[in-house]
Amino acid sequence: MKYLIFVSTIFVALLAGCGNQSSQNDNVNPDNLYALRGVDNSWPPMGESNNVVSKNLVAQNFYLIVDGSGSMASIECSNNRPKMEVAKIALKEFVNKIPTDANIGMLTFDNTGIRETQQLGLNNSNAIKSSIQGLRTGRGTPLRTAIDHGYAALTAQAKQQLGYGEYHLVVVTDGSADIDQSPDTIVSTVLSDSPVNIHTIGFCLNQSHALNIPGKTLYKAADNPEALAEGLESVLAEAPDFNVDSFGG
Repeated sequence: MKYLIFVSTIFVALLAGCGNQSSQNDNVNPDNLYALRGVDNSWPPMGESNNVVSKNLVAQNFYLIVDGSGSMASIECSNNRPKMEVAKIALKEFVNKIPTDANIGMLTFDNTGIRETQQLGLNNSNAIKSSIQGLRTGRGTPLRTAIDHGYAALTAQAKQQLGYGEYHLVVVTDGSADIDQSPDTIVSTVLSDSPVNIHTIGFCLNQSHALNIPGKTLYKAADNPEALAEGLESVLAEAPDFNVDSFGG
């Protein structure tokens, strides 16, 4: 049976002060994108040890990565409020709109370091919103480690869903990655090894961000709180509706 996989990875960025960055992703060959290889069913990698099967094979999955670094305390593009305050409001409203039968998980990096606050799972919305509200700004921006962890969590869930379903990685950040934490390598891996779409929302940024890769990622600019909320809502608007009858044998 051919697995028809709908996977959407969203990289939502409130990125400030990044400057003009170059990216290895600019050199990603479209011919190598997994999403364009219709007969490729290699993701997720299935093995004999994959003995846990989800009760809902076509479930949607949303894994949030929320930046609580020190620069999220600034008030740029946020109506003289800290960007973290604006992000909390937008993210909690976004979580409220995620379907109740979807799996949600969350990882953050803030003044306590990088940590997974909620594993990807069902009925997590209240716990996720509590984690969002509890964020405190501080420290750096380990984007590569965070995205790598989120991608691994979604891949593990995809194994339980036998490759069916829909997978979203939502990353909210407001600064350039720490030294040796450039996301270029993991983004290239996601594009080439999985049927993942990367959506980028740049908050308080121009169009030249490293994750704005025309033809490979979907980029939305946001220069105010309303645009940020609209960008997050577009994650759900772009998610395809389907059921098990959509899959062919």
